Amino acid sequence: MLYNEFKPSDVAYFQKFYDLFTEKGIFEKKVLVDGLLYKA
Repeated sequence: MLYNEFKPSDVAYFQKFYDLFTEKGIFEKKVLVDGLLYKA
């Protein structure tokens, strides 16, 4: 998928996925998915 094909619901799903890693202690602090999406 290209960045402009992501719907807000898609971004929310990815955020929930990354939040799981934060809850389990894999990530030290919350990672914002918006900043990870490549926007050319």
